[in-house]
Amino acid sequence: MHRFSVWVSLLIFLTGVAFCPRAQAQKKNTGAWKRSDTLFFRYPMDIPPEISGSFAELRATHFHGGMDFRTQQREGIKVYGIAPGHIIRAEVSRTGYGKALYVQHENGLISLYAHLSKFGMGLESRIRKAQRQSHTPEVRLENLHIKVPPQRHIAFSGNTGSSGGPHLHLEMRRDTLRLNPACFGLEISDSIPPILYYMAVYQASRTHTPSLAFPLPPKDAFIDSSMREVFMDAPAYDRAMYQALEGIYEDLLYEADTASFKKISPRNSHEPAFCMDLPADSLLPFGADAVAAYYATEALPDTLWVNGACAFGLCTLDSIQHMPFHYGLYELAVLVREETVEQAFASDFDTLAFYRLSEVSNALYSNIRQHIDPLFYAKTRKRLEKAWVMPHKGATPYSVLRNKGVLNPLPGSFYRLKIIARDFSGNESVLERVVAKD
Repeated sequence: MHRFSVWVSLLIFLTGVAFCPRAQAQKKNTGAWKRSDTLFFRYPMDIPPEISGSFAELRATHFHGGMDFRTQQREGIKVYGIAPGHIIRAEVSRTGYGKALYVQHENGLISLYAHLSKFGMGLESRIRKAQRQSHTPEVRLENLHIKVPPQRHIAFSGNTGSSGGPHLHLEMRRDTLRLNPACFGLEISDSIPPILYYMAVYQASRTHTPSLAFPLPPKDAFIDSSMREVFMDAPAYDRAMYQALEGIYEDLLYEADTASFKKISPRNSHEPAFCMDLPADSLLPFGADAVAAYYATEALPDTLWVNGACAFGLCTLDSIQHMPFHYGLYELAVLVREETVEQAFASDFDTLAFYRLSEVSNALYSNIRQHIDPLFYAKTRKRLEKAWVMPHKGATPYSVLRNKGVLNPLPGSFYRLKIIARDFSGNESVLERVVAKD
């Protein structure tokens, strides 16, 4: 009887461990697959997990499609499959993912391991044979069916392709979606909330006073600085990225031709840092005379006076303790609540705009220019996320977007505006102000 009770206690303990993987996995990478959803997941390397890039963070030409795991600034660390499955593709490219492996898991899930230095599972010799036969270093082996064992590495980390330093880029895909690996238990311990840098208020122009010409940098300087930002100074040249940035610059030229900015006197701390007149076809229902006012958040006035329809934007970055990098948000919410003088704080907040970046569709992946304010980026080199969208302009990260993100304040009312920026660990920063109509 005593032996039976011991076995029952052991069974209960093991069952509890099997179904509580996320807390276990975040503290230590044990090298074993952990249960999440219907699969078991583990970190891809047997070193403490740290990231230099988060899922869906804002890049120069796209939303980041995965997580960039640090490799202690070195190459050659063993890479393991994050879950049971089969290798279905191996490829080598001078740019992009460089050396990359694709692993098929249950229910159609695919994991991608990029910027590798060397393949395992006997694939390195097969790749070299394909290179000799095709007389080119860029090759692809498809329709593979190589089982991924739990304790055997499938590759070695590296710095190939469009990589700005040794690291492992991990993606998880299902059909046309890129999925957030942190949602599958591969999260990183984090206790620092996002930092709010700038807030933008878009509305009809109040004045027709002359503005200064918009200061767009020279093309070569713009592309060079953008390349350095993307690749952390490492690669000398990447043709695909150069062409993409050329296209962005041409678009900026078009917008800058009809845009201008106003310098603001620094004497009044409640004035915007600067303003920009928007191009005539710049989307919001304000007509041709629209203006964007950009406030440093520490100088943001308690009341934002508007003269009609308005929309908002936020420049923010996340941090992780002891890491010298900045990351993207997981959630952004713009909430508003009408408050009359007689019934202040009487109603609940309504959601004007909201996103949660658990996944990124193929349609959204490269549609970054709709989401960020391009003129603000050209002037400051910072990415400000617009909480509104242009009509008929493709995918957006927002799952909720009431009236396309535009607030139409009613005469005689004022509104409580609440913006919440949250990272995956639940750390959040909140900005609250009153919006009132002139």
